[in-house]
Amino acid sequence: RWIKAGVDGAPARPCILMPASLIHNYMKDVRDNFCGKNLNFFVLSSSTRQWSSMDQRKIKEIGLRAPANTFYVCSYEFLGLDSYQIVTGKAQNMVKVTKTETLEGGRTRKVPVKDSKGNDKKVSITVPVTDTVFPNAQLLLDLGINVIYLDESQKIKNRSSSIHKAVQALCEIPVK
Repeated sequence: RWIKAGVDGAPARPCILMPASLIHNYMKDVRDNFCGKNLNFFVLSSSTRQWSSMDQRKIKEIGLRAPANTFYVCSYEFLGLDSYQIVTGKAQNMVKVTKTETLEGGRTRKVPVKDSKGNDKKVSITVPVTDTVFPNAQLLLDLGINVIYLDESQKIKNRSSSIHKAVQALCEIPVK
């Protein structure tokens, strides 16, 4: 019923995120046990990349034309498949100035340079501030996904994994 009613006035576009290995059985179980043939699935998994050289724009066009009874199913692997860094700004950092000192036997070590008062000398440098972008998460947002279900959510608990970061980007959940 909520699929027809929508979410905040917009048509509901539900997406189920799950491991790729479960997608086939999940769709079969849902069709056989709950919805019959009245449900469409739009599947995005790593095999989606094998649709030829179809780019995300074309996949988005197809997804947006999907009928109202469509459930989007996306594998965690697809979501975190691609990522790249973009520069979002710059920041000033203070760094210690060091020099290389040669020791006996030809070994070297870095030692701090001191100012006239005997304190470590520091200089200000400008460094880029970057953020990670997940194009496949953006694709789901562009499709208008507004309801997300996580199946086998233990797959995203590793905060350093690209899958965790992609799900976080999709859901816009702040990191503690």
